[in-house]
Amino acid sequence: MVDWFLEQQPAICAALLSPQVKKGAHGICTLSEADVSGAEHLVKALKPMKLATTTMSEESMPTLSVIAPLHAQLLTDFKPLPEDERMTREIKHAIGEDLKKRYTSTKERHTLHTASALDPRFKSLPLLTTDEKMETYSRMTTEAASFEVVRQEAEVAEGEEGDMAEEFGDKAPKLKKDSPSTSKQSSLTALLGQTFCVVPKVMPKSAQTRAKEEVRMYGGSSSSSH
Repeated sequence: MVDWFLEQQPAICAALLSPQVKKGAHGICTLSEADVSGAEHLVKALKPMKLATTTMSEESMPTLSVIAPLHAQLLTDFKPLPEDERMTREIKHAIGEDLKKRYTSTKERHTLHTASALDPRFKSLPLLTTDEKMETYSRMTTEAASFEVVRQEAEVAEGEEGDMAEEFGDKAPKLKKDSPSTSKQSSLTALLGQTFCVVPKVMPKSAQTRAKEEVRMYGGSSSSSH
């Protein structure tokens, strides 16, 4: 509203100074030069907040990952500068102090930082220190590994249920047979001797190890793309 007034202020002043208005109206209140100057300082100081509000309102599906970077940017924008006018410094100081009270709990910060790290646009986490970045990715690794453990336990439980169903459904004894792959490898070994290489069995990696490798690859791709 103040921004719109400043845009229309020359036209408004011209209309108030017209003979028709002066003749039919008494006691018209107008803004002084100090008032207009104050309004200009206000609009200039609030420009980052207006941009943030407009950006978030135009998003069809705002995401949680934007909150931490946006909050950090606003804190930077509302730091008073030595060259700022007195009124501008006071506005920035008041807004900056209010922003510092937002998202102060450890749980809130962890949630917001994790959400930003999972967003490819912010996964480099420029708003955090090196230690905070390492802590965030370490926390992501632990959570990813725990999800993998839960999935594996669910698969094992399903497999045990299937084995029990087969055991009760079929009581006939079964002869143990070599698998086709084992028999095939033995034949190739006997036929080709040293020229045939049996591929060693790869031991499965733990959920923690796989999660750590995936998080490392995800975090490293941002630096290699620049």
